[in-house]
Amino acid sequence: MTISNRELQHYFERINNRLAQVHASVITLEVNMAGELEAVRTEVEQMRTVQQGAVTLLDNLAGQIDSLKNDPVALTALAEDVRAQRTALAEALVRDTRASDEPAPGA
Repeated sequence: MTISNRELQHYFERINNRLAQVHASVITLEVNMAGELEAVRTEVEQMRTVQQGAVTLLDNLAGQIDSLKNDPVALTALAEDVRAQRTALAEALVRDTRASDEPAPGA
């Protein structure tokens, strides 16, 4: 069986077209993955910031407790303030969670 140059050219063109399609798909996947990776990096940085903020908050709270341990009235006021902030934070988290669960406009 002999393949003519024309047939060979046709096969090469088909292979080349398919390779171009595969290449375009790989580029699209790469771009998508880069975007997803950046989103993950942003989330990790946000979590790191939140964690560092929590550590600072707890350190400050421990310092306040130490400085107020001999003043029951001030210590009670601090405890009430912490409870109020905890309640406000819990309400904000619930509100933000509900807002993030809602579908985006046009979705």
